[in-house]
Amino acid sequence: MIFKVPVKSENLTLHMHTLINDIMYKHAVLADFVLFKCNYCVKSVIAMLELTHQ
Repeated sequence: MIFKVPVKSENLTLHMHTLINDIMYKHAVLADFVLFKCNYCVKSVIAMLELTHQ
């Protein structure tokens, strides 16, 4: 049995804002993680170059 539930525009708007904020947060966390890993890799490469240059 399917019940039809009236959808209020306020609820839909709130749900969309929540969904968008959740996606933006996950994207920001992923971007921070990738930047951290890249920064670590660059520092490691620079350290290796400094060691081999000496």
